[in-house]
Amino acid sequence: MRPSLPQHAVDARRRADRLRDARARYRLDTSYRGYKLAAEVPDADRFDASFIAEAAELMITAASNAAASRLSVWLALGVEGVAARARALLASVARGRADPGRDADAPTRGRHPLQLEDYERMYSLLPTPASMRGRRWREDWYFAWQRLAGCNPIMIERVTALPDHFPVEERHLGGARVRGLVGDDERLAAARAEGRLFLVDHGALASVPPGHTDGRPKRVPAPLSLYLYTRPAAGAGRLVPVAIQCGQTPGPETPIYTPADGGAWAMAKCAVQIADANFQGVVSHLGYCHLIMESVIVTAHRQLSADHPLLRLLIPHARFTLASNEVMRRSIISENGNMDRLQSGTLAGSTELVQGCLARYPLSRVDAPTSFRDRGVDGEGITDYPFRDDALDSWAPLLRFVRAYVELYYRAPADVAADHELRAWVRELGDSVHSPCERMETVEDVVMLIARALYTCSIFHAAINYSSYDFLGYPPNMSAAAWGPLPGPQAPADERALLRMMAPLDLSLETISLMYTIGARHNRLGEYPAGHFQDPAVQPLITRFRRELDAVEERVKARNNARPIAYEYLLPSRITASIHV
Repeated sequence: MRPSLPQHAVDARRRADRLRDARARYRLDTSYRGYKLAAEVPDADRFDASFIAEAAELMITAASNAAASRLSVWLALGVEGVAARARALLASVARGRADPGRDADAPTRGRHPLQLEDYERMYSLLPTPASMRGRRWREDWYFAWQRLAGCNPIMIERVTALPDHFPVEERHLGGARVRGLVGDDERLAAARAEGRLFLVDHGALASVPPGHTDGRPKRVPAPLSLYLYTRPAAGAGRLVPVAIQCGQTPGPETPIYTPADGGAWAMAKCAVQIADANFQGVVSHLGYCHLIMESVIVTAHRQLSADHPLLRLLIPHARFTLASNEVMRRSIISENGNMDRLQSGTLAGSTELVQGCLARYPLSRVDAPTSFRDRGVDGEGITDYPFRDDALDSWAPLLRFVRAYVELYYRAPADVAADHELRAWVRELGDSVHSPCERMETVEDVVMLIARALYTCSIFHAAINYSSYDFLGYPPNMSAAAWGPLPGPQAPADERALLRMMAPLDLSLETISLMYTIGARHNRLGEYPAGHFQDPAVQPLITRFRRELDAVEERVKARNNARPIAYEYLLPSRITASIHV
């Protein structure tokens, strides 16, 4: 049946009955730690056989790699080390306390690496993460590059004045000057006046209590880091790190580090990476992607009839999301799950963090142009910002497609005003995502609501999720928790101290396996099942949308040829239509 607005329904009673049945199937449940999730996953939203087969293949590969990595650690112990482990295992057997699975993991369990090679041996059957190649993660330029093209490229903001609790002075720029990151003529005041000074503030983590894993304490860094975009030379500048403060309270115990501070600077960068990993996993990925889209999907099914054109458009973009979130509830946000074990904070603290951030994340601000404008990074201060440039390039055809689709059914504000299903959806959606939903008065209001939802589950999620393995999948680049002391005036600042901040080997294997298995892509932006819309007027819009995305693909490839490292996560051919991992 061709989609229709409720005011144009041929059989209003039948439509109301079907909607009542849908509300019985799609119910929001807030009993689990306050998250607003589907009470159960309807059959139509469950994984199909092909998805299960693909996911199983990834999981088997990850498990095989973990086994091979453990074997390599055993072999690295040498004959005497293996003999000692064997004697310990036999002693456990004699006492009746042996656990074969746990004892097989003994060489990695709780052990911090003694050298980087301990981590590098963990990829026997997996591809090398981008951040591991050439040990580029150690480089200052690569550290800064991740603010623009890493797995959480949404934090950097332009500043016209530094906060009082981050008292960086002109003298601190000397560290970057000594290391050759900026020229002798560079000044902070000039960079600020020219819109080339940028801040990343992880202050949201300051209230998260540190957790424990298997009795081992963790730490939650909440640093501030300052960056300068150098004056363009021969057409392009670059972002460089200038200063890092590892806490929110300045003072002798939390000094400001610069690139001239050697080992302490490396540890300070590690603290920033750990903080970024926590915000990425808990807020950017779980909150801004999975939880928001779950609310969009469940409330849409509850308030929009199956014949409603907006629900018809949303359904392909909801493919497997509820099923994926059901897995998330069991294995990630559960007691002793991935969030609890791998990330810095307690499970309760991480829950409060994501809920607080969602309350300050209104749907009216989540489209690409608005989000960059809000952070002051939409202008010329940064000329090469891969996430921004590629996201905006795909946002434009997405918005045109949504506008053309919506205008097939809404011709004037009167059509919006008469749509009682739409009003009910907006009202319930606003309640479900902990923040006000935008007004719904004009056709453009409808367009922007749908476009923002589709941007979230496609372009935005692709940038956050599919970059995870390259950056979070290599613990020296980005550990999900701080396991050793942060840098400080009395703390050691050598390579061993840096390694102790990073994840132990057993938890590193868990992280690597998780990051690898969330790389499945099961659909593609711009592709819709044949006959899904049951409206011949829609197919020309899809054809144009695909053609425009193909053109974006070529432009992204051209930009990648000029970048220090190709940014491939937002090639349209790699952007999924829905959140399913």
